[in-house]
Amino acid sequence: MPDSFNNGSNWNTKGNFTGISCYRLMAVLSTYISKIDTWQIIIHRERNLIINVYTFVDQIDFLKLFLYIIHGIDLECYVNLLSPVVYLTENKFSEWLWHETRSSRMKSLNSSFVQGVKDGTLHPTYFGRYLIQDAVFCLEFSKALEVAATKSGGRLKIFLENEVKVYKSFGEGILNDWYVQNASAVKVGPECQGFIDHLLNVSLNEDPIYIVVASIPCERLWPWLGLHQFGPYKDWVMTYFSPAYAGYHKFEAIANAAYVKGKLTKDKALQIYTKSMEGEAAFFNSIPVSVVI
Repeated sequence: MPDSFNNGSNWNTKGNFTGISCYRLMAVLSTYISKIDTWQIIIHRERNLIINVYTFVDQIDFLKLFLYIIHGIDLECYVNLLSPVVYLTENKFSEWLWHETRSSRMKSLNSSFVQGVKDGTLHPTYFGRYLIQDAVFCLEFSKALEVAATKSGGRLKIFLENEVKVYKSFGEGILNDWYVQNASAVKVGPECQGFIDHLLNVSLNEDPIYIVVASIPCERLWPWLGLHQFGPYKDWVMTYFSPAYAGYHKFEAIANAAYVKGKLTKDKALQIYTKSMEGEAAFFNSIPVSVVI
């Protein structure tokens, strides 16, 4: 064993880890050295333990530890093994959130609306139904952002105030395109309303940083959806699902910085982030593909 691991209470440079979890981790993983096909299973099972170790120890020492334990594992297996863990590094908090909500975003990709747009089977009537509701959603979202902005200060306040303008302009633009003068005349479905209520609840009852977290799924999901092939609705897709859109980086940078400074907790952030991602999926799935006669 490398000398750096001989003293369990002192081996990490951050000085706030006892080493007990480290040795437990070594014992657990060493049991599986000869069973390569079970690595992914054990990593999933001991995920909290691994994250605990990874969060509180020096990252170089952590890598040395893994190299020592799995010295017989090939590089590709090592990378695949470690990838779920490194999502929680200080600069990749947002990647961890994205990684943890994969099943939710797959619901959006496989939704009736997205698949209908993708293969051209979505009836224009229902395409319009979604867009009109989305316009109302954007306007209501701008109100949620405005509430959070009034509770903020400094750069976060400026950022949120700018996003208020962006979402308000976006919603008004859709209504103008469809010759709708008054958004209050539009009755949205329960799925869209549920998503709106979630965002308003976050802005009213949580620290303003959490509305940033709640916004990331919307900002990042759409360009991710645009990476897939689409048919007759391609022009609309390239405008709204554009893979080139990188605006979500601003939101993620703020969330990452807040996480590093301890201004948000990962559990609450994940809960809010997941609910937003589920809200997107529910809204997409509320739109049928073809007209029911």
